[in-house]
Amino acid sequence: MNQTQKSKSKFQQVINENNLCISINPKGIDTNWPKSYACLYYNKRFQKIFNNNKSPSILEVNQKNKNKIKLWNNFFKKPLIYEKNIQIISDTNLIDKNLNFDIIFINNYKKIKGIFKILEFLKYKLNRGGIIVIENIHFNMFLVLRLFLFMETKIYDFRINRFLINNCLIEIENKKSTNKFFNKFLNIHRLVIFLILDRISSIILLLLHLKNYYKL
Repeated sequence: MNQTQKSKSKFQQVINENNLCISINPKGIDTNWPKSYACLYYNKRFQKIFNNNKSPSILEVNQKNKNKIKLWNNFFKKPLIYEKNIQIISDTNLIDKNLNFDIIFINNYKKIKGIFKILEFLKYKLNRGGIIVIENIHFNMFLVLRLFLFMETKIYDFRINRFLINNCLIEIENKKSTNKFFNKFLNIHRLVIFLILDRISSIILLLLHLKNYYKL
């Protein structure tokens, strides 16, 4: 088995062995199904992280599903996991000033007021090469555009793979780049795909609402 095959199987293997998928566990997570995150993002990306740092420091923001915490505990080796509820910028004071993180997960981002300012703050809480992951991005073109323009942002829109309205995630990386504009140019197609798919999703949702309305 080559390295690509190994990286493709490890993450999903942890989900399957611990019955973490919502398809078989009503309290499970949707990372592997119905979302495409496991096979198209986490498998490869997090295997790379694991190879460099087997015990990362992780911050889970607004995480209510304990099975997600179980996933990280089983995928990594004794990771340091912190959980915080953040709804407004002042809630960031709950984070220990002496702590920095390798991975930060943002959950329920739409319920966070001033999300862009909070992300700016959290970016400076990342170790070099650390990442912020925001799942279920949808119907927020202005936020995505700002993140793309002002942060080291990659958009992973998997609605092409499996059309679910929120089958999309964003990664923000803390890295020193001397070619920021060139990197953004190389990734601008990701932004264009997101904008197109997000508009298509909003139109489909509107049509479904109209269909249900006129049935009544």
